[in-house]
Amino acid sequence: MKRRTILLAICVGVTLLVMLVIQHSTQAQRQQARPGGAPGQPPAGRFMMMQTLPLESSWAHISFELGVADEVLPKVRKIYQEVWNGRKGLMGKMDEARGDTDAMRALRSDADKLRSDLDKKLKDVLSTEQLENLAKWEEETRARARQRPGGGQQPGRQR
Repeated sequence: MKRRTILLAICVGVTLLVMLVIQHSTQAQRQQARPGGAPGQPPAGRFMMMQTLPLESSWAHISFELGVADEVLPKVRKIYQEVWNGRKGLMGKMDEARGDTDAMRALRSDADKLRSDLDKKLKDVLSTEQLENLAKWEEETRARARQRPGGGQQPGRQR
């Protein structure tokens, strides 16, 4: 009777141990999976998030912090509207490009072009001081993003 109890306890213990090992290994695999992109690439959703937040944030900074004149704001708004529409087009193409590394690279190139066009057009309407303030704000924002876990993956903007 005593042997049977010990044998039963060992079987239950081994079974629990095997179940824990299986559970741990499947969780580790889930965490390593990178949806929407090739290994080593940020997930597609994260890529779009990187493109989304700076546009809205920089618009808010220009609108409320830079002291842009009221007559200049409609020009800046038109520039941001063009970039916004272009980015919406890229987001639509993103669903089609899932898993295709070359297509994702092309989309990233298109996003970089949108960002470059934004910078060029802003130079035409903002003062040198405002552009310097915006560049300083963007650098501070990138530095804060790099300090967060998983941050710093956004390509930097060039002025």
